[in-house]
Amino acid sequence: MAAIRGAPFQFPPPPPASVGRRRRIPAAAMSGSGAGANHRMLVLGTGFVGSYASERLIEEDDAEWQVSGTCTSAAKRRELEKIGMDAFIFDATKSKLTELHTLEHATHLLISIPTIAGIGDPAIKASFKVPSSGRIYNVVDDDPVPQAEVFAFARNLLESRFPDMAKEFGDVSLPDLISTEEKTHGDKRVLNARLKNELGVRLLYPTYRSGLQSIFDSWSVDNY
Repeated sequence: MAAIRGAPFQFPPPPPASVGRRRRIPAAAMSGSGAGANHRMLVLGTGFVGSYASERLIEEDDAEWQVSGTCTSAAKRRELEKIGMDAFIFDATKSKLTELHTLEHATHLLISIPTIAGIGDPAIKASFKVPSSGRIYNVVDDDPVPQAEVFAFARNLLESRFPDMAKEFGDVSLPDLISTEEKTHGDKRVLNARLKNELGVRLLYPTYRSGLQSIFDSWSVDNY
């Protein structure tokens, strides 16, 4: 359910379902901006992936989509409101999902809250209290790997293109990254077959390698 890793993906023509599809709620059930929207996306966790997906939906069809999201600070909430989102402060380790009333009206969910050491995945645990008959789609690339491998690959790219910048990371090694990861995160390798087969999603960058390579290729040496 919320293992999100990899590069941005291409949204296909309107699919029959989306991430965490929920029951349809009449437009009259919502008040405020976007009350007439046919689809109401609630993004639990508006980090890089959650914010990116939200902006895409708002930019492409703000009349069709009403996008709400959760964050953990007032400053982040103001940032989200500037791009047209309805933002709510929600801490998965302290807040109760039942307090998030906008969840009652959401037709789609995107869960992007990271795992917390010793707690498990807070989004998954919270979802047990809000049963849904909808399907869950893992938004991941074609090559799920431990974070340490992603970091190591990114560092190799950094060292080859921007050696001076790489020196700022000191002597952190792959074993160090793995050790830190084991203490702070729990990795789950999941398949994205349902995402591609049922929703027709075509990944612009099928693996973290091609995604990171694209990012580095877009950087100008003169700017760093």
